[in-house]
Amino acid sequence: MNTQETELQKRIEEGRLNETFNHTEEFSYMLAEKNPKYIFLAGKEWPIIDYQKGLEALYQLKSAEYIYSAGVYWPVFDFQTGFKYLMSMGEAEFIHRAGRFWKIFDGEKGLDMLIVSGQERFVYYSGHEWRTFNYKKGQDYLNRSENAEILFYAGAHWKEFDYASGAAALIRTQNCEYIYRAGAIWQEFDYESGWKVLERNVVKAATWRESSMENPKWRKALVKIWNSSLL
Repeated sequence: MNTQETELQKRIEEGRLNETFNHTEEFSYMLAEKNPKYIFLAGKEWPIIDYQKGLEALYQLKSAEYIYSAGVYWPVFDFQTGFKYLMSMGEAEFIHRAGRFWKIFDGEKGLDMLIVSGQERFVYYSGHEWRTFNYKKGQDYLNRSENAEILFYAGAHWKEFDYASGAAALIRTQNCEYIYRAGAIWQEFDYESGWKVLERNVVKAATWRESSMENPKWRKALVKIWNSSLL
């Protein structure tokens, strides 16, 4: 901790413990120091600050992390303005976190920004953790992205998932590991198309073919595939 941070931390503690502390004057000092962490801490620890000025300062300092944190911990927070600021910064991690923890959040616009950011994992996390989520829009994006790992986890954990389109997108990736894993735990899967991929990739898929023979869901599906081929 440098000299500036030591002084700012001291003032945060004084503002929390000292009843005669001049919070208005000291918050002006905090704003002048332009350190987003301590602007946030003042709003969290002190009984009163100018919350609107604090939020504006965090935006001017381009601190998506502390705008998000202020929305969680400050007793007074302008969620509409805070959301607008976060969206303008486009930082997927903190948009995702805000959607999970803020009391007021526009999930539709938040999802649109996550899609624009190209961050598949935060789309998946949001579908798993947000209170409200447009699963069709989220999955349409994941299907297009063809990120095998993220598609697999969405199919495994989302409350709503189109297994037919998800399986088709996963099979297009030719990712043998996640084709096997999806067949092993998804509620529905295109085993015939998935098995064709595992058969074509003779060397790369050897482990996953062996695992398929041992997995109850795959083994049951393979018996049906082989029996139908004999008819």
